Amino acid sequence: MRHSPNGQDISADSLDAYRFKLAAVLERLTSGHPNELASAGFITRQVLDALQRIDNDRYGRCLSCGQPIAPKRLEALPWVTFCILCQDEFRTREI
Repeated sequence: MRHSPNGQDISADSLDAYRFKLAAVLERLTSGHPNELASAGFITRQVLDALQRIDNDRYGRCLSCGQPIAPKRLEALPWVTFCILCQDEFRTREI
């Protein structure tokens, strides 16, 4: 288990699983037709950023409040950057 500087423990196996899942998503996003790549650019950037956060021991923490992102949220969207509370707050501000 790796202990990140921000206090969250994520097992090495879990980090490897997230890295594998993110790499698979990145492969799908970047292997398509050039017209599809333009529309996939935002998520591609998020996936690359998530892989970088894994490498920098900052994966799994909300970039806004610093709290852990729920494991089920990471399982569903391994590239997310915000916990559900902060995401809802941002969404509310946009309305």
